[in-house]
Amino acid sequence: MSAHVGAIKETMLMNRTLLSLAALLALGTLAVSPVAAQITAAPNSMNFQGRLATPSGNPVPNGTYSIRFSLWNIASGGTAAANEKWNQTIATVQVRNGTFAVLLNTNTANLFNGNLWLEIKVGADAALTPRQQIVSVPYAFKAGSVADGSITSASIANGTITAADFSANIFNPLAWLLGGNSVTDPASHFLGTTDNQPLVFKVNNRRAMQYQYAENTASAGNEYRSINVLGGSELNSISAGVVGATIAGGGYDSFTLSDAPNRVTADFGTVGGGIGNIASGDSATVSGGTVNTASGSEATVGGGNNNRASGSRATVAGGAFNNASGSRATVAGGESNIASNFYATVGGGRNNIASNFYATVAGGSFNTASGESATVAGGAFNNASGFSATVGGGEGNTASFDLATVGGGDNNIASNFYATVAGGAFNNASGFIATVSGGYLNTASLDYATVGGGQGNTASGIHATVGGGYFNTASGQYAAVPGGYSNTAGGIGSFAAGVRASAGFSGSFVWADNHDATFASTAADQFCIRAFGGIVLETNQNAFLYTSSTVGEKNRYMMFLNSPQTSTASGVKAGGILCADNFGYANPGKNDMIVKGSLGVGYNFAPTNYAAAFNGSIFANGNYVSSDARYKKNIAPLGNALDSVLNLRGVSYEWDKAKFPTQNFGEGKQMGFIAQEIEKIFPQLVMTSPDGYKAVNYTGVIPVLVEAVKALKAQKDTEVNALKAENAELRAKLDALAEAVAKLQSNRK
Repeated sequence: MSAHVGAIKETMLMNRTLLSLAALLALGTLAVSPVAAQITAAPNSMNFQGRLATPSGNPVPNGTYSIRFSLWNIASGGTAAANEKWNQTIATVQVRNGTFAVLLNTNTANLFNGNLWLEIKVGADAALTPRQQIVSVPYAFKAGSVADGSITSASIANGTITAADFSANIFNPLAWLLGGNSVTDPASHFLGTTDNQPLVFKVNNRRAMQYQYAENTASAGNEYRSINVLGGSELNSISAGVVGATIAGGGYDSFTLSDAPNRVTADFGTVGGGIGNIASGDSATVSGGTVNTASGSEATVGGGNNNRASGSRATVAGGAFNNASGSRATVAGGESNIASNFYATVGGGRNNIASNFYATVAGGSFNTASGESATVAGGAFNNASGFSATVGGGEGNTASFDLATVGGGDNNIASNFYATVAGGAFNNASGFIATVSGGYLNTASLDYATVGGGQGNTASGIHATVGGGYFNTASGQYAAVPGGYSNTAGGIGSFAAGVRASAGFSGSFVWADNHDATFASTAADQFCIRAFGGIVLETNQNAFLYTSSTVGEKNRYMMFLNSPQTSTASGVKAGGILCADNFGYANPGKNDMIVKGSLGVGYNFAPTNYAAAFNGSIFANGNYVSSDARYKKNIAPLGNALDSVLNLRGVSYEWDKAKFPTQNFGEGKQMGFIAQEIEKIFPQLVMTSPDGYKAVNYTGVIPVLVEAVKALKAQKDTEVNALKAENAELRAKLDALAEAVAKLQSNRK
């Protein structure tokens, strides 16, 4: 609307029914008939017509205008918050030749109790002035002089006669109307009793709700009072002498079966609903469900069936047959779970028990967290009985010592400080910080011992390691068995690999082929190899074997020469072996061997880029491989060792001796890898000989296995730390929940 609108002429047409609006709000009930107390409201609307003109008196242009109407209790000024009693904006008022007509909705309660002034505002313009006072139509004054008896019931509109029009005592001015009351004073008007009698509401003439004043004056200086609220079935009950109790509803009142009412037997107890529920602890709460009991002080049962919160501030959120009997213990749900100690928690599942301080069972079935701060994340028949012990899942696992961990699997045991079994079945980590990564029937029984996997393996020495395989034992300190079958590393720092290799002396290295017989070291620091297929030592094509037939020390050494020489060469001692261009190249001592160039044994060619090649099995009592850092460059750690090891495939096989009779292959079942498969993962560990056949550097797999075991341990440590963090988070949530429940219960008081 243009700001040039300067004048308005308005005419108000109001139905006579508007004059009776105030009468609608009067309190009154016919004493002789409750039906007469119902008053029908008059229409809450009025017609309004007006004319819009410019300051020159001309009608505004035809069109649609937004007009705001408001009623004020003062003629001018004031604020909307204090003086504006009603307003309505009509955004699409049709104006033609300056005139318009609207229907205003005046349904605000008590609007016409007193003088009112109408204010009009067009569009964004300022409100038009002055405000116009609302007045009665002329004939409304005539209504006061109508003669008695001249108006019959047929001529009286429903709801137009007030209590003031009747004789005294016909209406009860304190009655409450079915349609509601107005102009009430909370200081003097109320619905209730003035004596110590309960206020009862009935449905079908049966008690539906009862309010009863109650007080406790048994302890001088600690007197208190409150209201008992008793709803639901008539059989629901609040015990005598109880103060501040509430039963909101529910209760089972059977026609033929056993009744199951709700009961509150302690001060400030609450039952929200359900059937057969009992709040028997001070400030205890049962929200609903069936046959639940909150018997601990400030205990809570959220719902479910046959749940019990018997510890102080204990909570059972739901489920069935659960029991939170420890102080501040919690069972979130599930069936037949028990949280029986301070802050113990069972998240759900079935037949789980958290029986120590801060113990937690997240779920699963038949799990037990019996150690302080112990955790069972899930699975079945698991037990975390050590302090801060953890079982991640699986079945029948036990973490029985402080900070011990079983990640999962079946019937695994971690029974020492920080001991860990990551998975597998029937494994046992009983040493201090011992680890079994997986497999079956493996044991790490001494401090820092490790078994990577396999079956029936034992690491029983301090820092001993078995990488895998079948029934291997590392019993010496720092001893290692990377895998294979029935190998034993019993010496300090010993190493045994292959089949039935026995490194029983300190520093001994024993590798045995696939023959089913024990192959053992005989002294400390030996390098022993059993290779029934032969050992290949390769040099140039002119190499040949020279032995002496002279009786004495000279027949106990061999010389590999590229030209004929006598056995009396200077410097060669008994038992020595010399492989060189001439005797002057080196002087082997007794039982020594020196080879200049490449060495091939059992082959008809010299190895390329290798110092030696053996066609067949090798036996040795000791071995050292050059590994000095000064010889090396571009040193880098092995990455993704665990993933690479997981991609390896160990196989059993037999050599095809009939097809390759010159290869000196061993007899019987063998264990190892397929060179073509290893080449895809570790190409640097595979060599292709001049005749096109491939060979594997089995020793090169060892550092990969070591890094894989370390990666597996790091992975396990991460999982353990995550479980510890989760335990801490659950504990924090539980503390926060307990604090919130305590605050809620305090506020309800």
